[in-house]
Amino acid sequence: MVRRAKIVDVPAMVKLINSYAQKGILLGRPMIEMYESIRTFFVVERDDKIVACGSLSVVWSDIGEIRTVAVEDGYKGLGLGRQLVEALINDAKDLELPRLFCLTYQPGFFKK
Repeated sequence: MVRRAKIVDVPAMVKLINSYAQKGILLGRPMIEMYESIRTFFVVERDDKIVACGSLSVVWSDIGEIRTVAVEDGYKGLGLGRQLVEALINDAKDLELPRLFCLTYQPGFFKK
């Protein structure tokens, strides 16, 4: 289930994001930054745990950035990342942001 992130989700999100940071795939995020930006995040919850997260950052009046998309290793290939990105795109549409971009080491994922 894709939903907006809650305060209680932050520790699991930090753990997931920082596991990718240790591999050099994402930028690490400190706990305080995650609490400050919680309203920009969506999560995927499966088996009563957070298995994916991502955020939409508004950059300017006409552009936003999809950021910090991560899926736990055991849940890859199930379409959860796609569902998460679709939720972020829909959030951008609700905000009437006409353009989005993503800086990534995984361009193949976002091309789909």
